[in-house]
Amino acid sequence: MKKLIKCEKGSIYIETLMCLPIWFMIFVFIFETSLIMYDWAVINMACKKGAVNAAIEGNLSLDIRNQVSTYVRDWTTEGKNKAISNTGTSSYYDPDTIVIYGTNATTNVQRGGEIQIGIAYPIQFKTFIVKTPANWVIEQMNISLKAKAVATSEKYF
Repeated sequence: MKKLIKCEKGSIYIETLMCLPIWFMIFVFIFETSLIMYDWAVINMACKKGAVNAAIEGNLSLDIRNQVSTYVRDWTTEGKNKAISNTGTSSYYDPDTIVIYGTNATTNVQRGGEIQIGIAYPIQFKTFIVKTPANWVIEQMNISLKAKAVATSEKYF
């Protein structure tokens, strides 16, 4: 019996089995975070491009909003799966809709005036919840990435 208690064969397998869920959780966290960082960079670039184009044109027209919508739809990870609302003047949260908002499309902004554009991009972030040591659950949190850009109008009316 003493020989059986002192035997440590197989202990490395038990330790590996105990650490494996933690390594899996770290891997999933890094992967999800990298997707969020990528989407955030894309919507920031779309905002900047939209603001520059609006400053050159003198207003945030529907054409510029459609260009930003197309860019977001084509380059984000979930853009093709979500609806896009690009006619608003203020932000709101909808978990299934990407919101592009800004200065009114029919308003011409005189040279030196500010033109604003923003994007609210909803995402679902997967997290691990440990209820008990043997019961791990993956849950999704709904969060929204937001980007906003302001440009000075260059067109004189």
